Amino acid sequence: MENQKSSIIKKVLLYTLVPLAIILAFVGGYFSRYLFNSKAVSTTSDIVAIIERLGYVYDPVTGEKRELTEEDIADVLVSGLLDRYSAYYTEQEFNTVNQNAKGNYTGIGISISGTGEIFSVTFNSPAELSGLLPGDKLLSVSVEGQTVLYSQNGGQDFMDALLGAEIGKTVTITVARSGEQKSFDVTKREYVASYVRYSDSQTTLNFREQEGKLVATPESGGKVELDDKTGYIELSQFNGSAGEQMKDALDYMRDSGRTKLILDLRDNGGGYLNILQEIASYLIYNEGKSRTLVSYAEGKTGGDYYYANRNKFYDNLTAITVLANENTASASECLIGAMLHYKDCFDESKLIIEKNSEGIAKTYGKGIMQTTYALIGGGALKLTTAKIYLPDKTTSIHGVGFLPSADNAVEKGGALARAIELLAQ
Repeated sequence: MENQKSSIIKKVLLYTLVPLAIILAFVGGYFSRYLFNSKAVSTTSDIVAIIERLGYVYDPVTGEKRELTEEDIADVLVSGLLDRYSAYYTEQEFNTVNQNAKGNYTGIGISISGTGEIFSVTFNSPAELSGLLPGDKLLSVSVEGQTVLYSQNGGQDFMDALLGAEIGKTVTITVARSGEQKSFDVTKREYVASYVRYSDSQTTLNFREQEGKLVATPESGGKVELDDKTGYIELSQFNGSAGEQMKDALDYMRDSGRTKLILDLRDNGGGYLNILQEIASYLIYNEGKSRTLVSYAEGKTGGDYYYANRNKFYDNLTAITVLANENTASASECLIGAMLHYKDCFDESKLIIEKNSEGIAKTYGKGIMQTTYALIGGGALKLTTAKIYLPDKTTSIHGVGFLPSADNAVEKGGALARAIELLAQ
């Protein structure tokens, strides 16, 4: 066997322990006892030692001999034993995750559905600023004079060309939109993602990057047709500076004299609990109490309580409607559940959910929490650590989701019109 930088067996011990938070470095005595007494760790290390010493590992496709790395073993352990929300990150992947959590990205800012349509466009990304929209059908990409059709190789060649473009390069993406072909020049670069956009009948408030920071930037012309008492906020993720952006949007709405809010959580797959706590404090009054329980998490070591960050309720709000769909998940569902529990300006009659392709109107139903732990080897383990409950501490929507009233189960694309109708009553 060829020499490697470090022994696989030594490193795999780190990856098969219970996830290590940094604080465990200060309780080395307990750590050592666990290490040498754990049957699971001992068995795993024995197996890896045998494989490392005697196993002939080969590529099943080429038949060529290959060496296992600690990353290979960690990936197998996590993917084979844990749920699909858990993951092992290499050091580089972990650094990327941390940057993304702060809203810092590199690329163009689109996600693509299996049908070749743009599923989402990140606010303030190169793609959004160029004019690309969700729903655009991808036709081709041109990189340095070479054009690749999306229809080639099931879209894989398109993705390879797009991902392979160097940072700073401008690519041309051609799409079909409303029966017409349109081309957009997009520069692949670093950018700060925005997660909130506000609109009313007169103004759209975007968050644009200025000197590395996002600044609320009003632009004339509303995105939707609303009465002069209603504001519309799209919240795409509980990530980055979404809490601050939400506050700025609600400030702008209040200062504009608007009292009715349409909160769009469609395709919001969740994010971080601390941002959920911040945003919940703006939308839940709870009789003015300073500590309002937003969610309760029950894990292997006990329960954790997550409270809103003080009481920052916007008392100009008199009615809130929430738009959701099958991709509304996790922290989004926690927010909906908390708002339904306290019923401040919002109740079951104002939850509007679009139907999926099977005609079913429900949210995703993700009621479990993941925690990411740094590993001594430089990578990290994202692990499911608890089941999430609504503020009553007994109701979990995991695997169930939220269901709307019959009148509020609408066809795809019909949620906003239904919200405007409800608020007009």
